[in-house]
Amino acid sequence: MKKSVLLIFAATFGLQAAFSQCDLLRGPVVINEFLASNETIAENSLGQFEDYIELYNTANEPFNLDGYFLSDSRGSTGRTKYRFSDVIIPANGYLMVWCDGVGDPEMEGLNADFALSGTEGERVVLSNPDSVIVDYVRFGPIESDVSIGRFPNGTGPFMRMVPTFNGANTNGDSFDVAINEYMATNSNTVSDEFGDFNDWIELYNNGTAAVDLSGYLLSDNENFPGKFTFPAGSVIGPGQYFIVWADNEPVQGPYHADFALSASGEKVILSSPDTTTIDFVSFGEQTTDVSEGRFVNGFGNIIPCMAPTFGAENLGTVSSFNMESSKGIIEIYPNPATSEFFVENPTGELMVMRLFDLNGRVVHEQQLQPYTNSVNVSGLSAGIYLLHTPFGRSKLAVTD
Repeated sequence: MKKSVLLIFAATFGLQAAFSQCDLLRGPVVINEFLASNETIAENSLGQFEDYIELYNTANEPFNLDGYFLSDSRGSTGRTKYRFSDVIIPANGYLMVWCDGVGDPEMEGLNADFALSGTEGERVVLSNPDSVIVDYVRFGPIESDVSIGRFPNGTGPFMRMVPTFNGANTNGDSFDVAINEYMATNSNTVSDEFGDFNDWIELYNNGTAAVDLSGYLLSDNENFPGKFTFPAGSVIGPGQYFIVWADNEPVQGPYHADFALSASGEKVILSSPDTTTIDFVSFGEQTTDVSEGRFVNGFGNIIPCMAPTFGAENLGTVSSFNMESSKGIIEIYPNPATSEFFVENPTGELMVMRLFDLNGRVVHEQQLQPYTNSVNVSGLSAGIYLLHTPFGRSKLAVTD
């Protein structure tokens, strides 16, 4: 089977590494499912039916959650209620955390000292070691033995579900609209009806029926989910896209929001009229005219470095990317590719390119000749790799 290769490159100058939007800052682990009122679904090691939270690793490599936090509060101090210590979540695997409110040390497995409220509703918050929120859900009152989770499993928006404890989410209430793409620093990609190049957020309807978004909410702040309210008559058809300009200029029209996105990084939150979270994405520092979005279009993982596809299907990442040196621009293409990619080396010098897996092992080493070089990746397993040359570094994703 041929592999599609997504090349995501970060330029460096001399020995100083420059920031790249293409470096995913939030980590691959998401809140996948939680049960706030568990009466009959799953027992802990003590035979008790306690609340639980299920995390899922969307990556093809194990991930160490050491230093990450889990909480039912988003406040700067409250979000650090439960800290993971050297806990590894397997590649494409699940991790269960019981929430009994006391952190009973006699119970086997992970157990947080907070409980979820199914009668009143609250939040589930996952934060990185810097206490930056990387995944978030706000929910209202919910019946016993009904969970909330991402559907499709691991990547989709949040919805009510029949619980699938420690396993793939296979069902949902099917609210089919998701945050599909966004751009937080738009210089010349696309202009609004006034000719202004502003931030934008794109929604997509994965379903087979039209969805009335009237009264639904968009925001960049968990404390204020209703910064923008979709006006009456806001309907998104099946397989269709809906654009909201995040330009902080609501006087310009009904789909110009009263907030703008920050190029230094923040969040995009889609909520129902009662402020229940439908979809949440968190992003780091952004590069001008480079977007982030779901790949595969509509329901896949958030890809941090995409060629913008405003109001159209997401195709993955940029078609090529350059590394700058004092002796010329090194170009890498095509992107995506199948089985191989090419490196144009105009420096006139020989240089070594190495690919590392996420455990730091060299899996491919090649001396780049002047001008065009072919790099064969057909023998690599699907996963994320790191590419190094004297003039730059990158992340490289190999997919089946």
